[in-house]
Amino acid sequence: MKDINVGSVIYVAFDKKAQILPALVVEKIIREKPEGSEVSFGLQFSNGEPVQVVKQTENMFVSLESARENLISRLTKNIELVCNRAKESEKELLSFKNEVFPQALASDPQALASDKDFEDEAFLIDLPDGTKARVKLPEEMA
Repeated sequence: MKDINVGSVIYVAFDKKAQILPALVVEKIIREKPEGSEVSFGLQFSNGEPVQVVKQTENMFVSLESARENLISRLTKNIELVCNRAKESEKELLSFKNEVFPQALASDPQALASDKDFEDEAFLIDLPDGTKARVKLPEEMA
């Protein structure tokens, strides 16, 4: 981040409100501590509210273009994370599908036994591809 000076206009991104506001830097406060220095700014926003003292963060930008680039980068990372989670969920779902619907039933309707092969206790189920199948539970499960 470039050095922010008194009198310059900066752009502050607010994640919770999903907005970027310009602010005039009216004061720069540097606190020296044994663990390091801390920089804060007195900012005047365009909404007319009193000056707010804000610690320097990664959400402060010296240009609107740098704010835009940073936000797009962060959004892209979040979108990738959401898509990767969906891909992992899809793998789990496909694994479950393969356990519940063996390939012979899901892809080859001819692999199904005829009506004559089942007794009255068979159940008719609809598979995701529209194929109908008769399933008979083993006697110990009935």
